[in-house]
Amino acid sequence: HHGASNLAAQPALPPLGPNTFSNRRQPGAAGTYTVFLLDALDSPVTAQMYAREQLLSWVGSMPPGNQVAIFQLDTQLHLIQGFTSDPAVIKAAVKERSQPLLTAIPAGGGYTTAAIQMDFLTHAMQSIGAYLQTRPGRKNLVWFTGHVPRYSYDNGTYVGGALHDSEGFLSNYIKSTDAL
Repeated sequence: HHGASNLAAQPALPPLGPNTFSNRRQPGAAGTYTVFLLDALDSPVTAQMYAREQLLSWVGSMPPGNQVAIFQLDTQLHLIQGFTSDPAVIKAAVKERSQPLLTAIPAGGGYTTAAIQMDFLTHAMQSIGAYLQTRPGRKNLVWFTGHVPRYSYDNGTYVGGALHDSEGFLSNYIKSTDAL
């Protein structure tokens, strides 16, 4: 790593070949893109409120030029704030939604509930990936969650041992990560 002042003095980087990627920004390029995902689907209310407090605290020291977007996930994905570098706009958006959205989540626990939650998560990640496609360069995703809905895919201890589904677990996560 070189200091930011060294980047301004460097000449433009040569174009990269096909299917070649770099996380190094061109000198003078705009700030980074950061997406915050507030997970109300898999997080207790106290954790949601704490995450919002931490996000507000971070905005106070946000690097200049950093573009920030905020999403919230319950049984749907909600765009709370599109990309902006204005800390006041970001703070207002977070404070406006200071109470978590509590969309009904299937009750009962176990494999079926976790599979439904995983499906919501997969679709949300795919939607975020599509949203980010419009922005060139490297993006950061910061996901505030209480847990990943993985327990339905474990060795069966949470669901009586009858529904071990490691292939389904891997398939769902591959879909999510491919989208991003």
